[in-house]
Amino acid sequence: MSPWDDHRADPFATSSRWHRAIVVTLLLLTGDLLAATSSQGPQELYGFEGRALDFGSVYEPGAQRHLHSLTCKLQRQITRRIFQYLFSDSEIILTASYSRRVRFSPTTGSLQILNFTAMDAGTYLIILTDHQGLEITTPTSVRAYEKLSGLVIREHPSEANSSLTCAATHGTQPLYRWLKDGESVERIGQVALSKQGQRLTLLSANRILCGVYTCTARNQISTQSANFSLTESDGFAFCTGHRRNIYTCLIVIGVFAFLGLITTVLWVRHLVEERRRSGAIWASLCNSM
Repeated sequence: MSPWDDHRADPFATSSRWHRAIVVTLLLLTGDLLAATSSQGPQELYGFEGRALDFGSVYEPGAQRHLHSLTCKLQRQITRRIFQYLFSDSEIILTASYSRRVRFSPTTGSLQILNFTAMDAGTYLIILTDHQGLEITTPTSVRAYEKLSGLVIREHPSEANSSLTCAATHGTQPLYRWLKDGESVERIGQVALSKQGQRLTLLSANRILCGVYTCTARNQISTQSANFSLTESDGFAFCTGHRRNIYTCLIVIGVFAFLGLITTVLWVRHLVEERRRSGAIWASLCNSM
């Protein structure tokens, strides 16, 4: 299966939405918010430039009846409060720099930071406070989703099996794919791909492996490609026969083309001569009459 088709490992098939960052457990016997647990442990979220940073629902519907406030802070070199929502007053208190950039629904608990920029990356602290003053803080690490750049293919020679690795200097969640002479390397065989597709191992020194290899890296917002030539002139001695075979084919094709051209010229000359003879015969018959 092609790495492009593996949706379990393919970051292009997943959205940036964070499903259920915090699941609030309510013990209604006391009417207090006693515990909150993360559904999947510590969370990590990616933000896309110019898009909404979507935290999903930060509490279950109905939990707002037991909450006094929700506070969202961003922790970088310093910690800054983004907003605070007071449930009793249905009032949201926004920091000036986040005016019109926060979308929060008290009913569903959904939270978004609009028009994400790299300056919005950091650790977000979601603080839930109940009516008794109990606070529960859940941190979420947010990183800016980067375009791919600096894609390079490197050779790793070995006495057993040489290999090629493809790596991007910068970029988030790259997914790699290899081609040889424009076709998938899986078709030629005698190669092995690492689980992530980043390393290509040549399992033999067969001439069939000679050619131009292309590594393509993709993520959700960018694509980059790089080429690596596997020929005799690049230091791969086992490609000598491959190169000679190409030259031999070219020579044979050239010879046949030359012979075909000569044959065509001779045939044309023959037709011209035949027409001349026919014309001379007709001229003689006309003169005799």
